[in-house]
Amino acid sequence: MMKCSPLQRLADRTTCQGRLDGDRSPRPDGAYLAEKRQADPGFTLCPDGIHPNDEGHRLMARTVLAAWGVKVPATIIDPDNDREVRLLKLVQQKQRLLKDAWLTHTKHLRPGMKTGLPLDEARAKAAELDTSITTLLPETAAPAGNPATFPGKISDWNGYVRHDFQVAGKPILLVEPKTPAPGRPWVWHGEFFGHKPAPDIALLGKGFHIVFANIPNLLGCPDAVAHWDKVYAEMTGPHHLAPKVALVGLSRGGLYCYNWAIANPEKVSCIYGDAPVCDFKAGRAAKARAKEVPGTGAWF
Repeated sequence: MMKCSPLQRLADRTTCQGRLDGDRSPRPDGAYLAEKRQADPGFTLCPDGIHPNDEGHRLMARTVLAAWGVKVPATIIDPDNDREVRLLKLVQQKQRLLKDAWLTHTKHLRPGMKTGLPLDEARAKAAELDTSITTLLPETAAPAGNPATFPGKISDWNGYVRHDFQVAGKPILLVEPKTPAPGRPWVWHGEFFGHKPAPDIALLGKGFHIVFANIPNLLGCPDAVAHWDKVYAEMTGPHHLAPKVALVGLSRGGLYCYNWAIANPEKVSCIYGDAPVCDFKAGRAAKARAKEVPGTGAWF
């Protein structure tokens, strides 16, 4: 069996042992290479001495994902799983599309380089591919069966259907888009639904559902977090909303959003904080400043 060249061994050490972010990030154990070379002295992660092969890329990807706390299955892509195969092809198509567009845009002179689309056109096509990719992701793939019809009183909210009902005995407000986006994404307000409604109206037009659980004066306390757990189960269970929700924390609504997100980080896609209250010490200071204004400090 052939032995690796000095250049290959140097490249392998860089791939397998080099830190990913200065001296602070985790790194794969060099024992990986030693173990592989016990069976095959010619084993390498960088056949040309520079570029990692598929196994080298997998090793680096797994290291990064492990540092982020992401659990990775033993098999990245199951060749017998049609969804995973289609997902990989779409991701590769998007990658090639944007790579060619950027290399052409920057006038890169790589030999044999394919001429890419104009950057704006490539980005538009990439956005279309993103929609297809999202529908195939495990965390956004639609559950089996049809979602349950939203219950309660029906009314109009800025041209969209609004539902008022209860979960665990407390009021819920939900506004439906005319056509739900793939994966049924949703936005959840911590407080003050309807204040400056333009963003919600725009998101409804993009196919998002808008949700508000009205439990005032609980301020993100453990009881509030426990109730949000029940609302989340209702929204993602029978109604098939996406497993990851976008939270909107306006003012003291931030206390609800951040406390629930701390308890449920895997269920949150993002948080938009609009002057969010995050610290009760700041709240007490605000109360002191508002002492002479009737009603402004009562909630503290």
